[in-house]
Amino acid sequence: GVDGVSKSVTVEKGSTGDMELVANWKELPVIPTPTPVVTVEPTQEPTPTPVVTVEPVPQVTVVPTTPPEQTMQPTPTPKSKVPETYLHATKIINKGSTFKIKLLNTKGCKIKWTQSKKGIVKVKGVTVKTLKKGTTDLVCTVMKKGTIIYRFGIRVKVQKTKYSTVNTSTRLKVKSNTPVLLLDKTVFLGDTVKIRYKKTKGTKITYKVKNKSIATIDKKGVVHPKKEGYTYAEAVVRKNGKKTKYMFHLKVQKPLN
Repeated sequence: GVDGVSKSVTVEKGSTGDMELVANWKELPVIPTPTPVVTVEPTQEPTPTPVVTVEPVPQVTVVPTTPPEQTMQPTPTPKSKVPETYLHATKIINKGSTFKIKLLNTKGCKIKWTQSKKGIVKVKGVTVKTLKKGTTDLVCTVMKKGTIIYRFGIRVKVQKTKYSTVNTSTRLKVKSNTPVLLLDKTVFLGDTVKIRYKKTKGTKITYKVKNKSIATIDKKGVVHPKKEGYTYAEAVVRKNGKKTKYMFHLKVQKPLN
């Protein structure tokens, strides 16, 4: 078919002849081949591999904990109304004996004892009980409302002896509301006894005896017996406006044979 039309030709049987076919070609339009559209898929950026940053593990240095130094706070020194100087008497007594210290006007006070050597005596209140031979220094501090108002010392010598300080029943009337130590002191005729102190510089001590016909005391605190009998003496310690009073009951007698 030409031009898309189909034609037929009839030829009789036994006939011959030439048949010319004229082709009427018509140039067909050139149909352009469509350019294939190439779809370019956008290039996908590769997913970046995450970078894992490993932080360095800090080195833990274990420093041994040193406990803070314990600063020992010094014990505050209590206020004192008495001079640093105080009487330091001597008591000679037999082993196993007991004696009482006569300390007046201590109501409402706290009494504290210290010993230079323990085990020689036992102190309870104002009672001293001897335990074994030896010598020890006792220091008594009397406090009231946290303030020292009285102090004295006694050196106790526990040994075999023919005599000891007597504890008389004599009561002295002391015109004072503060504590006062009352010592019983035996003094033998022909002998002297010195009243001793733990003394500090600048201390002034004065003495007074009631009956000077029995005994006297000089400025150095030495007792001079005159004749047998009883009397009492007073010692006052002064320093920087502070003062302490001590009383002595003196017994003067002949020496023991």
